[in-house]
Amino acid sequence: MYYNLPDPIFHLKLDTPQHLLALSKAETNAPERLRLLALSHFLEGKNRTQIALSLKVSRRSVNKWVADYLSDGLASLEAKKAPGRVALYQ
Repeated sequence: MYYNLPDPIFHLKLDTPQHLLALSKAETNAPERLRLLALSHFLEGKNRTQIALSLKVSRRSVNKWVADYLSDGLASLEAKKAPGRVALYQ
């Protein structure tokens, strides 16, 4: 049975652990490199507790990174500008 689905759904490419590992090695931002490495481990089949223990980060952080990746892809892992105090006088 044919469903009337949009074409982009058929062209989805899932990232591989090797691709994410290569991206993490090329990344200069340390926190972003750690997130990419965690996702590489996740795609290899490791559970979130194992990932947290091997990378020495909290399981909560790994859970958040994986959830963000699964919902929004690699763009959700990019480093965001840190919020700070707004200067009153410029």
